[in-house]
Amino acid sequence: MNIGNDRLDSLFEAVLKLRTKEECKSFFEDICTIKEMQDLSQRLEVAVMLVEGSSYQQISTTTGASTATISRVSRALNYGSGGYGVVLDNRSGNKTDYEKVLTSEEKISLRLRELYSSYGFKQYRMSKFEEYDLYVKNKDFLVSDSIITFNDTDGRLLALKPDVTLSIIKNTRAEGGILRAYYSENVYRAEGGTRSFREIMQTGVECIGDIELKDVFTVVSMACESLSSLSGNTVLEISHLDVLSAILSHLAISDAGKKRIISFISEKNSAGVMSVLDSEGKSTEAKEMLSDLISLHGSRETVLPILKKLALNKEISHYVDELTSLLDYLEEKGLGDRVCVDFSVINNTSYYNGIAFRGFAQGAAREVLLGGQYDKLLSRMKRAGRGVGFAVYVDELARLG
Repeated sequence: MNIGNDRLDSLFEAVLKLRTKEECKSFFEDICTIKEMQDLSQRLEVAVMLVEGSSYQQISTTTGASTATISRVSRALNYGSGGYGVVLDNRSGNKTDYEKVLTSEEKISLRLRELYSSYGFKQYRMSKFEEYDLYVKNKDFLVSDSIITFNDTDGRLLALKPDVTLSIIKNTRAEGGILRAYYSENVYRAEGGTRSFREIMQTGVECIGDIELKDVFTVVSMACESLSSLSGNTVLEISHLDVLSAILSHLAISDAGKKRIISFISEKNSAGVMSVLDSEGKSTEAKEMLSDLISLHGSRETVLPILKKLALNKEISHYVDELTSLLDYLEEKGLGDRVCVDFSVINNTSYYNGIAFRGFAQGAAREVLLGGQYDKLLSRMKRAGRGVGFAVYVDELARLG
């Protein structure tokens, strides 16, 4: 819920001018009805009792609050902007008291939201559902193609959102400037093996608009810090999709061949790549070039000398320089030992371009973070500007304990 406007800013500034309890009492008696003040004080009392571990029944009996009100306060405590937390921390002087009511997933999400706020990103709220047509048009972008749908009262076909990025792009109409947003939302997807639906908590970041390379670098460093703040043994694997695309163009690979090669590289299938090159009659030099790219995996010091040898034209050199600058940036921020280059990190090239990355934590069965640049997705959705972002799979991290 983005509620910022001039009137509200004036109200918040007025509250900040109040210095004593008597001044607060006088101000709120003037600006609120008795019922409004009672409702506000009731919600605060509910928040205190939730933090203390009281049951809904105990809270309802003591405060007279309805179950709906208690649930609303609980959601604000767990997924809100942190306002209750600030007040309750100041009352108790102990943040641990506030965190007692949080699940493992909620604690992870809270730490991530604090990190993203420190970068100046603002929380973005959205509805639980969108029109189904949004997902039909961008089905290839989705992690799962199974979607929960239902009919609205006006006959429209709606869907519980399986993805956050599409909703943010669809509902962002900023002309000029940059949207720097973070979110903590539930998405609804079918589980891979059982195909049964799950509600999955995701926390992530989106940066959309007139962004520059430095904004991309900032988001990648935020992804790296997200992993570092949550688990001791993590790695962020990074690639540059435009380096790969430029090399394939330089080798004059057919469009069909490019698709097959990209798929094989994502699987680390060298034999598959060589079979495509053989079918297109490519030289030994071309095979060696792609073989070197597939085998690339390691630190900045290990990878960059090989990449620079592969930069056989200005276009490839340009993108290699971008990747080099990113790795230098992360090294300067003290994150160099948390990243490695791996060109098997390939997102859907119909939507993504540029820097791509995924994060792993020791003990997790799959990646716990996935992100990259998605200028092509913005173009397909008829939005100006560029975009970069990532999602943290909080449920996967919570399983690690």
